Amino acid sequence: MKEKGSPFVIAIAGVSGGGKTAVTARLIQELNNSKALILMNYDLKVLRIL
Repeated sequence: MKEKGSPFVIAIAGVSGGGKTAVTARLIQELNNSKALILMNYDLKVLRIL
């Protein structure tokens, strides 16, 4: 169990248009002293090892 006030990370993932930005904005409003780091990669290439 986390102690009150100890730092934590929330990861949000989903499809395009799924509301990730809206959820993140709401979390920032609701959580005191919060920050957001948004990483986007629309050209993700999957490595295939044969």
